[in-house]
Amino acid sequence: MSGKPSTAAGSGLSHALAVAARIGAAVLMGYAITYVAAGAASLVMPLPRTEAVLWASIASFMVYTAVAIYAFAAAGVLRMWRNLLLALALLSAVVALVPA
Repeated sequence: MSGKPSTAAGSGLSHALAVAARIGAAVLMGYAITYVAAGAASLVMPLPRTEAVLWASIASFMVYTAVAIYAFAAAGVLRMWRNLLLALALLSAVVALVPA
C-alpha cells in the first residue's frame, strides 16, 4: 500500500476480505498446522512415547502462535496461504512417512 487512502468504492470491501482471509488462515490453518506439527514432533522425538507427546503438545502452543503472527505479518494474502498450505503438506508428509 502506498499510504494514501484509496477513493475507490470497492476498496473497503477488498480490505475486509483480505482481513477475513488472514483471520481464517490464523484460525483454521493455525489449528491444522499445529495438529499435524504436534503429531510429527511426537513421532520424531527420541523420547518414550508419553514424554514425546507431552513435549510436542507443549511446543504446539508456540507453533499456533507463530502461525497466527505469520498470517498477519506476511506481505500478501495469496503468498501467505501458499506458504501455510506448503507447511501443512510438508508436515503431513513427515507424519505419513515416519513409522509410528
